[in-house]
Amino acid sequence: MRFTPPAPDVQNFTLERWSRVTFVGAPKQPGRAVFDFVGTFDCVVDESTGRTTVTHAYEFNFKGPFKSAERFLSDWLQAEVEAEVARLGEFVDG
Repeated sequence: MRFTPPAPDVQNFTLERWSRVTFVGAPKQPGRAVFDFVGTFDCVVDESTGRTTVTHAYEFNFKGPFKSAERFLSDWLQAEVEAEVARLGEFVDG
């Protein structure tokens, strides 16, 4: 949550070889009291160029009283996700 240090969290990963990684917030973690979480990386290879396009998405579903805070956090959360995607792009592109 904004203005607080991140709580430790665990994600369960599912790999569809060469095409998709899905990660889901593991149950019984502190964060699950606040939100459920699903993220994906989808990879598509352009056979003509050999280049791979990666699409990265997150879905947060806030729970209980935190649901009302979602609209106040959405701009901040969007900026955080975009910054993370930029960092991942730098890592992947080298």
